[in-house]
Amino acid sequence: MLRVALKALLGHKLRFAMTALSVLLGVAFVTGSFVLTDSMDRAFTGLFEDIFEGTDVVVGGVNPTESFEGPPAIGAGPTLPEELREEIRGIDGVAEARGSVEGFAQFISKDDEPIGLQAPTFGFSWVGDSEQVTLRDGRAPTGPDDVTMDVSTAELNGFEVGDEVRIVLPSGVETFTIVGLTGFGDQDNLLGATVAAFDLARAQELFGKDGQLDTIEIVAADGVTPEELRDRVAAVIASDTVEVVTAQDEADEQLEQIRTGLGFFTTALLAFAGVALFVGSFIIANTFSIVVAQRTREFALLRALGASTRQVQWAVLIEALTVGVLAGTLGIFGGVALSLMLQVGLGAAGLDLPTGGITITARTIVASYAVAIVVTVVASIAPARRAARVAPVEAMRGLGTAREGSATIRTVVGAIAGAGGAAALVVGLLGPGGIALVGAGAALTMLGVALLAPLLATPVGHLLGELPARRGLPGRLAQRNATRNPVRTAATASALMIGLALVSFVSILVASVQGAVADTFDEQFRSDFIIATDQPGFRNLPPSVYADIDASPAIAAASPVRFVQTVDADDAATFVAGVNATAIADLVELGVTDGDIAALGIDEVFLANEWAADRDLAVGDSVSLTFADAQTVPLRVAGLFDNADLVSPVLVSLETATAHDPTAFDMFVFARAEGDLEAARQAITEIAGVIPGIEVQDQAEFRQSQEDGINQILTLMIGLLALAILIALLGIINTLALSVFERTREIGLLRAVGMDARQTRSMIRWESIIVAVFGALLGVVVGAFFGYAVVQALRDEGISRLVLPYSRLAIYVLAAGIGGVAAAIFPAWRASRLDVLEAVTTE
Repeated sequence: MLRVALKALLGHKLRFAMTALSVLLGVAFVTGSFVLTDSMDRAFTGLFEDIFEGTDVVVGGVNPTESFEGPPAIGAGPTLPEELREEIRGIDGVAEARGSVEGFAQFISKDDEPIGLQAPTFGFSWVGDSEQVTLRDGRAPTGPDDVTMDVSTAELNGFEVGDEVRIVLPSGVETFTIVGLTGFGDQDNLLGATVAAFDLARAQELFGKDGQLDTIEIVAADGVTPEELRDRVAAVIASDTVEVVTAQDEADEQLEQIRTGLGFFTTALLAFAGVALFVGSFIIANTFSIVVAQRTREFALLRALGASTRQVQWAVLIEALTVGVLAGTLGIFGGVALSLMLQVGLGAAGLDLPTGGITITARTIVASYAVAIVVTVVASIAPARRAARVAPVEAMRGLGTAREGSATIRTVVGAIAGAGGAAALVVGLLGPGGIALVGAGAALTMLGVALLAPLLATPVGHLLGELPARRGLPGRLAQRNATRNPVRTAATASALMIGLALVSFVSILVASVQGAVADTFDEQFRSDFIIATDQPGFRNLPPSVYADIDASPAIAAASPVRFVQTVDADDAATFVAGVNATAIADLVELGVTDGDIAALGIDEVFLANEWAADRDLAVGDSVSLTFADAQTVPLRVAGLFDNADLVSPVLVSLETATAHDPTAFDMFVFARAEGDLEAARQAITEIAGVIPGIEVQDQAEFRQSQEDGINQILTLMIGLLALAILIALLGIINTLALSVFERTREIGLLRAVGMDARQTRSMIRWESIIVAVFGALLGVVVGAFFGYAVVQALRDEGISRLVLPYSRLAIYVLAAGIGGVAAAIFPAWRASRLDVLEAVTTE
């Protein structure tokens, strides 16, 4: 039976190559995800070993950032008094102690554009070569106008030692002279980050840390181990606010943070790979079902010659196993190529990765083969069982169609799966199930729809075939071909349904989010202008921008939204917004229900009603917040409000926010004109024009920019789901090609009675379009259900209504029809090339 299985594969190379390709693409996505993140992990491991080479112990402030949502802002965190460095130098075993500070510093290019829009823009104090940065060219910064630039930024933007460069700093824009070029250990770049290094005294002045240090790096004397030195230093200076660790432990901690981020990245990529493999499993099951049907006589002859049902079943499973091994092998090579493409794409987006070569671990190879083999073998089990049930007496019949099983059982199982999946989806969204239950519910729902789809295939296929049927005989034949085997049509269409269901869902969710954004601006936006950078969230406004705008006579009122990180008494993370308390209510409709925000004091806080209710807080109560500087501050609740969409559920005065995070930048600045709007816009533009990349927008302009940003996310999601749609189109090609083979005699008879090659191609094309559009319609309906469920779950987050982007959904259906035309090219060409005499004599 092994020889029989292998001969069947070799005898139908194209058929099984198409099947393997469906799995290969998904496996390549899995492999590429692992290869990319493993390669990055190896590069980062080497990088941090280089960065901390020559340092034995690191002293820093105890920071509550473990509870923060994401990493702290650049330069935020508790500081150390500079005198502590001198105390450390006197400890036995200390050879050297160097202090450093860091903060936000963004280079401006020679074309007056900000550099590093989507990656960190670091500013450091120079701590010496072979430490955090290595000097590649020039000299270290020693004066107030000196700066060094990382090699990658210099090369990409045409800077050299001796050039002048403008830098955006918390205090505004200043000009420096590049005196040296630096790298991260042996690397030129770290995920696209830009690095400016200043003299220590100048860095302390620029980042508002006069007399303070962020960290102290210590070098051990000869014969003293890092652990011994750590213990000696800790015995002298360690406290609740000062932490002493070995350099290796510090490197491991930072590396673990990066690995956590890479883990999320890998999980996201694997989720899209899972979608592709889920679609591929439908293609495999459909292909093997058709093949089993076409080989009914072959299996019956094997049974008549003495093969047992188990042997016939194993023959089909061996074919599937062979396809899985082939797909796994080629998927590994495809995954390596995909990882390189992802690196190039990330680099083009400004996220250059450390170069450490390609890393292929045993885990990656095992996972690739396991995924490929499991998907193919599991998908072929049902067809294999049908093949084993072929009776020997069927050897006397001509080419037949295998039994498709009980329609009743299929319908019942489909209804149960669909209902169970929908319930799991809703529970996962509204209850404690989490993302895993949501994903399982979505997959089960789509499986249920796929099992129920044959009930719709005949009536919907007939309806979709009305237009081509009216255009002539090829259309009428296509209509009948698409509806005469509803199980096959549904299985082929279901693969496309999955991809388009997810694309439709994402589109509906995005449209609903955009609708919520529009409603928020209509209801809460009171100001004339909003000032932000062209990449809010990636780079924000220096506080000097707000200060200059507020001081302008053309402006009646202005307030920033200055986010700082905190955790509450329950260790829950919260972004607190510092605002101009006397102006914010005139610029944003907060819906104040209690208290006067204009009277907000430095030791007070204004809370959103929902946030306060969750913590059982009322006006007059006290709430303790721990800021990034590790200070826990009790704040009295001075008032309550309803609308936190444009600000934050926790509002404090600018003085409070700045006192605990002097490095904080502004997300936005709201402003209202004193009189003439154009004069006010011109005044703001002149102020903001000093810093490149700042935009002055009215409500309509800002709302459009927000929608454009959301559309970019939609485009990215559709791009990642495109692989699943491509696999589905390959499935249509495969099914049509096998269908042409199955109907060889039928097509030959049609040719014999007068159908020409053009009409034959037209028939196959129309059949493909009907199947593709049927799948697209199923996908849009399922996607709309997913969208409705998620929007209902997000009502408390401000997404209050479901928005259906009808034109976009119609485009998806039209695109599916065009995809059906493309998928039919090869099968139609093959059908039109059949030899009439050979075709009519085919058994």
